[in-house]
Amino acid sequence: MSLTLTVPGMGVALAKRILFLAYTASGVFGMGMLQARSKVTEEDVWGPAPDYAIDLNTEPGSKYCDYCFGRMMKFGVEYTDDSVTVNSSPPRLDYQSWARIYPTVEELLAAAQLDLGLLP
Repeated sequence: MSLTLTVPGMGVALAKRILFLAYTASGVFGMGMLQARSKVTEEDVWGPAPDYAIDLNTEPGSKYCDYCFGRMMKFGVEYTDDSVTVNSSPPRLDYQSWARIYPTVEELLAAAQLDLGLLP
């Protein structure tokens, strides 16, 4: 199942914030400790993956983070200038460590929207 948010002119900004919040809520697991880095910015998470990262981006308008700077995310977004689409299946804590802070995809999306002033 997928969930699409229509946000005129804010699609890219919202997609970036969603992934960054998922990153900050994620934990370092296993060998990820060898790749973990402090002081990672939203642009770091959004930008080209470092050589050691698993970056499964296959097309423009799509960003997927498997392990990002050692943190297990396994989450992605599809986006346009005016919308963001995500998989709305319930997250699995054993694969999507951000779910300990945001137990549902809807909570993650709402937090990103609040951060950007898109919700009252």
